[in-house]
Order: sequence, then structure tokens, then C-alpha cells
Amino acid sequence: MSPKPRLLLVDDDNRLRRAAARVLEGFFEVTHAANATEALAQIDRSAVFDVLLTDLEMPGADGIDLLAELASRDLALLRRSLVWTGFDLDESELVFYASHGIPILSKSLPTAEIARLLLARATVPPPPNAVPA
Repeated sequence: MSPKPRLLLVDDDNRLRRAAARVLEGFFEVTHAANATEALAQIDRSAVFDVLLTDLEMPGADGIDLLAELASRDLALLRRSLVWTGFDLDESELVFYASHGIPILSKSLPTAEIARLLLARATVPPPPNAVPA
């Protein structure tokens, strides 16, 4: 039996994050963090993640900060990242994420659909010039 893909789940809503983690543990080995600072600390602990799911709007260091830091530190993980949000994004934000190949998911999607999208994203090969994680 092959190991489950490793997911880093980042969201400041403790109840939502823990509930999503419980469901997604059926598909992934889940590590979770409440904000970008905690997520980067998890990554710095030499943890290798197959896919990242982050909220955008969080107090302190948010999802945008996290993705910006990944752009300079770990292009492979950035490429395997997804954003989930409960807010509507304006057109310029949608264009930005689309141009970087980062899918935007609604938090209202069924968890099984989120798991399917995460599993598909976990198999995305790294870009040709990615720095090894």
C-alpha cells in the first residue's frame, strides 16, 4: 500500500480547519496551520508536502503572503497549491491566480470534490526550472 499524499491545510477558522482535516485524512496525511507563519514553520521543519490548500483572508500573515513566499522558496509546492475561500474575488485577483496556475475553490464545495481536486493537484509535475524542495 503506497503512502497517502501529504497535505498542508492552512486556515484561521479553527473549527473549519479541523473538520476539513478530519474528512481529508481519508485521502491525505494532513498537517494543518492557522496562518502563513505557521505554514512556513511547518515547511521549514523539512516537511515535504505533496499539495497545499490555503485560505486567503487570515489575520497576520495570510494566504497571499504564503503564496508570495513560496514563489521565492518552493516553486514546486507553489505549483501544487490551491486556494479556498468563502469570499468573492475581484476580477484582478482571479486573473492573478489564473496566470499563476493556482486554482480557486469555494469553501462551499463538497469535501469529496475538494479531495478530488487536491489529489489531482498533488500529481502535477514540478516546473522544469524548480528548485528541489
